[in-house]
Amino acid sequence: MLESNVSDWQKVGIERPDVLGIVSEMIASYDEPVATATSLSHWVLCKKVSKSGFTGIVGGLGGDELNA
Repeated sequence: MLESNVSDWQKVGIERPDVLGIVSEMIASYDEPVATATSLSHWVLCKKVSKSGFTGIVGGLGGDELNA
């Protein structure tokens, strides 16, 4: 199924992130504390996707909050 729906697979590498810097940026953007490491990886991924020229991304982050 994946092969028939994805035309251009792109790897996203995350080297050695400045975790404290990224968390500070997230807190400033969200105007609230950052709760999980999952939100950190999602933030880094979204920034890299945006820099690649994409305007949207579909993922599963937020499903637990929605179902709660």
